[in-house]
Amino acid sequence: MSNQLGYQFLQNYYQAEGYKAGDIAEIKYRLWKDDNLYLGMKGQYATYHYYTDPLLSNNIVGGTVDAIYSQTSIVGYLEDHYRPVKPVLLNVGFRVASVAQYFNDQVPSSQFSLYNNSGPGGSYGGGGGVGVSNGGSMLIPMPHVGLNYYPNDDWKIYVTGGESFAPPAIFDYKGFAPGTAANGVNPETVWDLSAGVRYGTKRGFLAGDVFSDYISNMPVAVTYSNSAGTNYNQFENIGQAREQGIETEGKIDLGYGFSGSANFTYFYGVLGNTPVSGVTAATPNGTLNLEGGMIPFVPLDMGNVAVSYDHGPYHLTVDERYTGMMNVIDTGTGAQQNVPGYFVTDLYATYDLPACPRWYKKANLYLSAYNLLNTNYYNPAGLTGYGSNPEMLFVYPGEPVNIFAGAQFTF
Repeated sequence: MSNQLGYQFLQNYYQAEGYKAGDIAEIKYRLWKDDNLYLGMKGQYATYHYYTDPLLSNNIVGGTVDAIYSQTSIVGYLEDHYRPVKPVLLNVGFRVASVAQYFNDQVPSSQFSLYNNSGPGGSYGGGGGVGVSNGGSMLIPMPHVGLNYYPNDDWKIYVTGGESFAPPAIFDYKGFAPGTAANGVNPETVWDLSAGVRYGTKRGFLAGDVFSDYISNMPVAVTYSNSAGTNYNQFENIGQAREQGIETEGKIDLGYGFSGSANFTYFYGVLGNTPVSGVTAATPNGTLNLEGGMIPFVPLDMGNVAVSYDHGPYHLTVDERYTGMMNVIDTGTGAQQNVPGYFVTDLYATYDLPACPRWYKKANLYLSAYNLLNTNYYNPAGLTGYGSNPEMLFVYPGEPVNIFAGAQFTF
């Protein structure tokens, strides 16, 4: 499988393209009557080429100038499903992930001078860490457990807990001045505990849960100075956060081919010990610490409401999406700013073509319209100040109305 990634609103200033390949295999063992053991493995390889075009153009996303980023991951899991009595299902297991990443900035050393403080690329941090080769291998064990209770055919009550992870992203590896040794970038880990209930009938369902997450090893851009006096940002896994919230969702059959669905999530996330500058042996908590601030770039709440029509070959959905307020922090000064939320309307329609076994198994015509009302919105990209200038908010412009139409065939 191949993908070309990019940000349409940046035109030629930031592009990325890459290729992914992966597969998954699972084996089920029946240990005894009410106990099943699942053993599985998934492997994936991906490589991406990130670059700015033209090479010395402004890069508002703070990405690399010209670099190769690759990741190989193998995840194995072992999980046991046991029913001590009919209404109770117990899940116990663990996953182990092996991840190898490689980052290589391809800007030649003869071009380094173009990315100093006076050059168009800004400092080494802003210029993407030109000349840097970095990477790492990591092994992450992740246990989990779940208890499900089914009082009858309509109700389910459950409690789950476990560990998950997020591997370092390309931006966690960039930002080093040439010749600077990396301290190592590690995966971000999340311990999650949640409890919920679900009620379902033939007409629909209603579900809700509460959750609490503890996040550690968050990558944070810490400001350093090298022996030449050049300031640069180096990502360190020193951030912590705690997040609690509620999630609700439901769907109902309205009759005559119509149905309605909705979901809503509320987050309350607070940073723990998160030093962002002046980290030394004498000041392990740094001279600037973001502890107590909101987790940046995470919506306070989000949800959607949709109405669908399905009858014969006709399928139509109108979806109203809501993304709540987000906080953004200047890690150089500690200044914070809230970015307002927004609503966006989408429309999806398909028409199933008559079957034609001689030529294809099934086919349909489709129409997808994103931001149908052309709502003007934006997402935060960063908050920073220059010299005596006040804090400036950099944003990603929201997606304008986009309409896609085509045909899909299954052979």
